[in-house]
This record gives sequence, structure tokens and C-alpha cells, in this order.
Amino acid sequence: MTGSFFRSVFHAGSIYLFFSLLTRAIPFLLLPLLTRYIDPVGYGVVSVVMMVTSIATPIIGVCSNSVLFQLYFKLDDAGRTDFVTDCYKIIVFNTVLACVLVVPFASIVETRLQLSIGWLEVALLGAGAGMITTLTTSLFQIKKQALQYGVFQAVGALINVSFTLLLVIAAGWAWQGRIWAMTISAFIVAVAAIVVNHRSANIAWRGFRSAGHMGSVFRLGGALVPSTIAGWAINMSDRLFLTSMTSLEQVGIYAVGVMIAQVSDVFLNALGQAYLPHLYEHGHRRDEEGRIRLVQGIYALVGVSLAVALTVACAGPYVLELFIDPRYHSAASVIAWVCFSSAFFSIAAIFHGLILVAEKNVVTIYVSALTLAVNVLGNYLLIGRFGMVGAAMGNTLSAFTFMVLLVAFSFKFTDLPWLDRRVYRLSIANG
Repeated sequence: MTGSFFRSVFHAGSIYLFFSLLTRAIPFLLLPLLTRYIDPVGYGVVSVVMMVTSIATPIIGVCSNSVLFQLYFKLDDAGRTDFVTDCYKIIVFNTVLACVLVVPFASIVETRLQLSIGWLEVALLGAGAGMITTLTTSLFQIKKQALQYGVFQAVGALINVSFTLLLVIAAGWAWQGRIWAMTISAFIVAVAAIVVNHRSANIAWRGFRSAGHMGSVFRLGGALVPSTIAGWAINMSDRLFLTSMTSLEQVGIYAVGVMIAQVSDVFLNALGQAYLPHLYEHGHRRDEEGRIRLVQGIYALVGVSLAVALTVACAGPYVLELFIDPRYHSAASVIAWVCFSSAFFSIAAIFHGLILVAEKNVVTIYVSALTLAVNVLGNYLLIGRFGMVGAAMGNTLSAFTFMVLLVAFSFKFTDLPWLDRRVYRLSIANG
């Protein structure tokens, strides 16, 4: 790992950043328009559907995208094709199974989530389609095909926005149109993902017969599901608690504040996406210079994450006041909290990658259990006392817990030179 390593990371990161800005900017610029056509209650329903889709996606896919990162460099070309094919079969089967299993719980869903069973089924179908797409974008990322990744994401965003304009504004379907737009675009992009993978020989259909990798997906991915749920809890369960403890109007206002605060994710995800493939590929290296470079990259991402969070936290309330309908201006009180929650989660993602490099997947179960406990208790107590702001505070508390635990376990299970003075000397020497 030489000086060209950092150049390659920042070059790929700039490509990810450009397309992230494009894909995030399109729906963000639509926000002032959508908040005029969708009232806060309707936006609350959309937020709940998105929440269900987010939590269902890793469960339906058994975190197969993370396992793909973990095993990709250990398989030959034929093994990689068989692995991705088995992942698709798991996703299809689990999506159908989930849609069947939730039917008996219709009354509970409608009471707790204030969501009809029909919309829950739509959310689950969207989760399955989204997981298929995630596998494809993960392959682009692993192969360091940043341009292909960006184009694929941008096309998906344009399809989503096109159907949103058609169904929400032209057809006047309000929040129902927004949900259908997300679902239809998810299926179109998923079909495109399958076609791309088939033409690239990333998949090879063999009926329903397993190619022998399903066991690996369930063994390794199953251990990661609790960790992914904890990540979802950090980002989404605040809305679940708000839904049950306050009103859909509060959920809708809060969701707009979160959307503005998560502008920081555009920048953080771009660097993370560029860095993670190098982390998985070079995490096992034993040469001192390579190990020092790895630690330097991690420290740099930590510093950038906190700096970006601070910047967006300061600018976010002004953006809200200038561009968003006045009915949503109270969301300004949650922006700073959510910004730092996003930063903590971004930092945690890097150390989570180190845990996977060390093949200590089971550790994530313990981390997840404690994080979820903090999340549930924090949200319950803080929302009860501070309302919408309490949800953001609980979000930040659980994100910080998640990060600290993953950092501690990474220090324990990796022998990287975290405190070596050469880490700082080389940083200065190489500018």
C-alpha cells in the first residue's frame, strides 16, 4: 500500500460523491414540492412504510451483501457466481415467506404501526426488490467499479422521482402515490439488476437447486442480522417509538428533519464506499507500511465524519427555514442530534468491517444486544420527556454506544498499530 492507495480511495470517493449528490439531490429538491402535496400525517405513513422496508431488507436477504464482501476475495470466479445465485434464491424465498407470515398479525400491525396489512405487504415486497439491487451495487463496489455503481444508482433515483411526479402530483394520489412510486421503481431497478448480473456472468440459474453456498449465507449472515437490526434501530426505531407514543404528524415533521440532517451521509457514504473494498482486500496484510496506511485511513475517516456532522448541524436549520414549508420548521430542533448520530454510525461501519475481516461475526450479536437495549430504554425515556427531540437524542445515544462497542472489539481482535507513533509521522511525511 503506497501513496497511490490514498489517491485511488479519494478518486473513487469523488466518483461516489458525485453520484451520491446526484441521487440524493433529486429527491431532496423535490421535498419542498412534496411537502405541499403530502400533509404531515401522510408523510408519517410514508415514513413508517420506509421504516418497515429498511428493517425487513437485511432479514429477508440474511445480510448476504455483507457476506459477499467477506467471502468474495476467498472464492474463485465460479464460486462467486454460485454464491450470488444462491443469494438471489434466498431473497425470493424469504420475501414470499415474510408476506405469508405477517397475515395472522394484521390487527397488531394496524394497531401498533397505524398501517394496514396491505401497505405492510407492499413494504415487504419493496424490501425483497431492494435486497436484489443491493447485491448488484455491492458487486460494483467490490470490483471497484465506482462509475458503474454511480450510474446504476442515479438511474434508479431518476425512475423513482419520475413515478413520484406522475403519481403524487399529476395523478393526485398524495402519500399513496409516493409509496407506489417507491415500490414500482424498486421492482424496475431489481429486474435491471438481475439482467446486469446475468449478462456479466455473476449469476447462473440452476433451477431451485443450491450451489452449496446457502449454508454459508445463513451461518455468517445470520450472525450479522442482529447487528444490522441494531443499525436500523439507530436510524429508524426513533420513528417507531414516535408513531406509538405521539402522532403521525410528529413522525412526518421528524422525518423531514432527519432527511435534511442526513445530507452528511452523502459525503460520509462516498468515502466509506471507496474505502471498504480496500479494507476487506488488504485487512489481512502483514507488512508494517500497509498496516500503518490502513490505520491512517481509518483515523482520517473518523475525523472527516465528525467535521461533516458539525458543518451540516450548523447549516441544516437555515436550509429548513429557507426551502421547506413552515408546517415543518419545528424539525430544526432535531437536526444536530441526527447529524452526530449519522457520524457515529459512519465511524462504526468502518470498525464493523474490521470485525468481519477478523471473521468474528458472532461478536456483532453481543454488540447488537446491548445497543438495542440502550436504544429501547433511551427512546422510551427520552421521548416520554422531550417528545420529538427525545427521539433524536435516543438515536444519538444508541449510535454512540454502537460505535464505542465496535471500536473496543476491533482493538481486541485486530493487531493493527492503533497507537504507533509512525501512524502520525507517516501522515505528516507523506502530506
